Amino acid sequence: MKRVNKLKSLNLREKAEALLKMKSAVTASAQSEIDTLKLIHELDVHQIELKLQNEELLQEKNKLEEIAKNFTELFNFTPACYYKLSREGEIIDVNLSGAHMLGNEPYHLKNSRFGLFISDDTKPVFNLFLENVFSSRTKQSCEVSLLKDDNLTMYVYLIGLVNNNGEQCNINMIDITERRQAEENLKNMLNELTIANKKIMFQNEERKKREVELAIINKELEQLIQLNHEKNLFISILGHDLRNQFTGLLGSSELLQGNIHLYNTAEIENFANQIYQSAQNAYNMLEDILMWAKTQSNKTTFNPQKMIFEDLCKDTINLLTLIADTKGIAINYNKGTDLTFVADIEMLKTILRNLIHNAIKYTNRNGSIDIKAEKKKGTVTISVSDNGIGITPENLSKLFDISQFTTTTGTAEEKGTGLGLLLCKEFVEIHGGRIWVKSEYDKGSFFSFTIPDKSETTIENVVLDTDEGNRNNYLKILIADDNESIRMILGEMVKKYSHEILYAKSGDEAVDVVRNNPDIDLILMDSYMPGMDGYEATGIIRQINKNVIIIIETADTYSKVVEEFAGVVINDYFPKPFSKLYLNQLIVKHFNRINIR
Repeated sequence: MKRVNKLKSLNLREKAEALLKMKSAVTASAQSEIDTLKLIHELDVHQIELKLQNEELLQEKNKLEEIAKNFTELFNFTPACYYKLSREGEIIDVNLSGAHMLGNEPYHLKNSRFGLFISDDTKPVFNLFLENVFSSRTKQSCEVSLLKDDNLTMYVYLIGLVNNNGEQCNINMIDITERRQAEENLKNMLNELTIANKKIMFQNEERKKREVELAIINKELEQLIQLNHEKNLFISILGHDLRNQFTGLLGSSELLQGNIHLYNTAEIENFANQIYQSAQNAYNMLEDILMWAKTQSNKTTFNPQKMIFEDLCKDTINLLTLIADTKGIAINYNKGTDLTFVADIEMLKTILRNLIHNAIKYTNRNGSIDIKAEKKKGTVTISVSDNGIGITPENLSKLFDISQFTTTTGTAEEKGTGLGLLLCKEFVEIHGGRIWVKSEYDKGSFFSFTIPDKSETTIENVVLDTDEGNRNNYLKILIADDNESIRMILGEMVKKYSHEILYAKSGDEAVDVVRNNPDIDLILMDSYMPGMDGYEATGIIRQINKNVIIIIETADTYSKVVEEFAGVVINDYFPKPFSKLYLNQLIVKHFNRINIR
């Protein structure tokens, strides 16, 4: 439009100048009146054209003013927020919506820094945004938060673009507070949903645990019912067999007591043998009961030690020799061998005692029993065989099943509970081995069991040096027990490797002996004695002599000993009834300078 008007103005000026020249020429040359009239006409035409052009320009001006007015109204009253900022972030212009968003009037905001309204945590974001707007000359955007006068936070979205002059930029601001709140609410809902899912998963896990626990309880209940049934059956059989043993024991004792002056030596010896056999059977049954009870309550302690098989056989057979002799049964075993292996001595003695006792029970008079052991490929196999009456096929499958107690009468009418074989099975399995039996009725039985050989992991078994010149290496020992026969038995057991043995009949006396003999090496202390018992005496002795080795004699379990001697240092315990082999192992364990065969 301006260019067109400019061209028109230029033509008019040229025409006016031409006319002026013509007028001058007319004056100079005295042109004709006709030319003058033409010139006047032309001037009038151009005046009209100028008037029309002025009217057009006025209309265009009015239109432009109307457009500017409309733009100003649109700029000010649009709901969108617009700002014009300098490079330094000063507000050059702002519409009404933008001003109200910042909580002020437009004329108050001009020349203010826009960054003053931005929260401190998002101000770095805004500064980077403004820098990018001017440096990139492309549209940029960011999200920031505004601080209102009421300390409420408003979240906004800014879009910026630099002007053509490059010194100013236009900013459009959009309120996204509701969107952010919706996002926050959604995030909170998702968190709550996650927590709820976790609770549901936890509840499911707890439900599964309860189901497992319930299944375990049901299984344990079934086991308890079965155990109760087995217990009742066991008690019934046990009561019957114990009564039989005590009937024979009491009957023989009564006859012997009332008629001892009427019997000759052979008859007295016969009664004594019967009494001993009944007492031995009753004691064996009691041992089996106690050992079985310990295994059922998980109180059995597994204490593997290196042992000599020949010594183990001797100790075990000595307990059963009288019973075997009454039937004329020969017991053979590996004599003169140096077979050694590792096992729990008390458990192995129980296994051998029960297997040998059963063999005696079911072997005819003048029969024989063979005990053998061999090591092969890291395993020790021990067998006890006899040429007795054997076992019927229907009873073979019941021998190691506690729910099917079975007992048969021996060749001399001996009775039993069948508990011994159950103990054998449990003790063999504790060692990590297995037990089995082969038998042919009326021809004999062959019991075998295996245990892993771990002899290389234990102490060396050494030989007693009997040279009198080395007697200073032997021990000074105190035996404290109120039972005279036990003091005598223990004295015999330790005599061969001691250079001096002292005795005490009570805890008080033991304390006095220790006070007067500070060089004592070993104390065998009975746990129960009249007056001051072994527990109290041990505590006092520990204050006098902290280094002496104290071994407690007791019929209690290891856990009971630990409980009774809580806070008192003891070195070991020696279970009753006493085993010479086990005592030898204890001496080797605590005294490296002693050599024991």
